[in-house]
Amino acid sequence: MIDKSTESIFTSLRNMLPADILLVGVGNSLKADDGIGPDICSRLKEVIPDNVIDTGTVPENYIQVIIKKAPKVILFIDATDFGAPAGTIKIFDPSQLSSGGITTHTLSPRLLADMIAQNIPVTIYFIGIQPKSVEIGCPISWEVDLAKKELLKTFKDLFSLNITI
Repeated sequence: MIDKSTESIFTSLRNMLPADILLVGVGNSLKADDGIGPDICSRLKEVIPDNVIDTGTVPENYIQVIIKKAPKVILFIDATDFGAPAGTIKIFDPSQLSSGGITTHTLSPRLLADMIAQNIPVTIYFIGIQPKSVEIGCPISWEVDLAKKELLKTFKDLFSLNITI
């Protein structure tokens, strides 16, 4: 389920050219719901390869690739524990994220955003999907799979894609 503030951000993105938006998947596909970012990117990469990067668990290794693409908007997609029911979708501005310490992806999301924004003029959002499980070897939960379908429908509309969801 997408909350109201997240929906308003997606609505504002509809006024942009699709080529100006970059989707970046983050996560570990071997750890159940943590693989949601790469899972969504694998579906979209087939139809909009220039707008999608799957960084796996090392988004910091893709900073220069992202900077070279010079998008106007970056949407990072990742499983994020923000205390909501499993499958809830919420967009975070980098200022809402902690800048200190190390996360499961080595570099904090806020520091990652800061490093990119120091090099190109860009608006960055983090699309967080509340995970149910991040156990190794488990499949994506049904709640997060429903969130994936909802996001794919949103991206289908945003990029005018011809994909089956």
